[in-house]
Amino acid sequence: MKNIRNIFLVMLLLAITAGLFSLYSDDFLIGAYSTCQSFETTNEHIDSIAALASEAGFNALVGKTAYYPQSSEPVNMFSIINNNSLDAIFEDWIFYPSTNPNLERYGYSALSSGINMRFEAEYASSAHVNYNDGNSDRFFYMSPGSERVGYHETKQEYSNRYRWTVNDGTSGYAYKDITYRWLKPDDTAYRRVGREFRLLGENFTNGIHVFDINNLHIDFVFKVDELDSYLDTDTLAVFSFVKHNNDDNASSADYDSLYFYYGEPNPTREYSLTKGEYLKLPIVDRVAHLRAIEFTFAIGDNSDYSLVKQGVMKAKGKHMEIDNLNPWMYWNGKGKLKLDYVDYKVR
Repeated sequence: MKNIRNIFLVMLLLAITAGLFSLYSDDFLIGAYSTCQSFETTNEHIDSIAALASEAGFNALVGKTAYYPQSSEPVNMFSIINNNSLDAIFEDWIFYPSTNPNLERYGYSALSSGINMRFEAEYASSAHVNYNDGNSDRFFYMSPGSERVGYHETKQEYSNRYRWTVNDGTSGYAYKDITYRWLKPDDTAYRRVGREFRLLGENFTNGIHVFDINNLHIDFVFKVDELDSYLDTDTLAVFSFVKHNNDDNASSADYDSLYFYYGEPNPTREYSLTKGEYLKLPIVDRVAHLRAIEFTFAIGDNSDYSLVKQGVMKAKGKHMEIDNLNPWMYWNGKGKLKLDYVDYKVR
């Protein structure tokens, strides 16, 4: 009976959505790369972009809104896009805190950006990994190969079809600092990653400290082979997290070791993973047989060991952002490490 009810609901949904259609892109969506925004611009500028997109044969255009929901600017932008025979691909960045629950507005784009980030372990330089991703905005980061042992190799069942491998008998950092893959003009060192990760700031959402009721979780996802000759008590890896105090100089040795949580109620600055503990880690991918170890940081200022109190996360306008937070994984050379990725996520 339950299955019949589920099938009925799916069919009902399909029947409803079948009646939905686009004005101009119903047959085939041809979207322009250009974006119109309702703020910090003029109606004339929006109209010129939309007109040129229409003349070029496009039938859709991204329309971005932000700031104040009571403004007439978004309405004007959508009207101009429509008047040029274009559908709008709506990107809602409205971010409007208020002490009145009936007035506050948060767009889906603003709330869904910067709260989950995956760092593929195979990116260690500006060189291509997959075809033509040497200049990819998606893979803008790296953990520099000059600071790590190991190498990247292709493996279809791994995330992004690659992994970072460290052979049995080789010791050193398998993962370390996270920086940009490219130097900015006039820079002599790679800038650190961190500011891209952001949360709602203090006193937003009607006085609820969002970052006090959430934690940052960092997962290392990997597999270890060739362990038969080692004891359950042998240490495979040592995990730690650091914040560099000079984030514009990636080679700086001035850093703080951070407190984090793993299993125990008390925080630690370092965790050693033994073979026995590794074999107890949950399997998160049964195809590649990958296991995950998860570490936790308190975000808010209700703990002496939170990211705020440790100086990792700071106020930046209307949001909180990470300065830099680097996940170090030292490999002891016991077993063959196959590191897939490192995940940052808030929940």
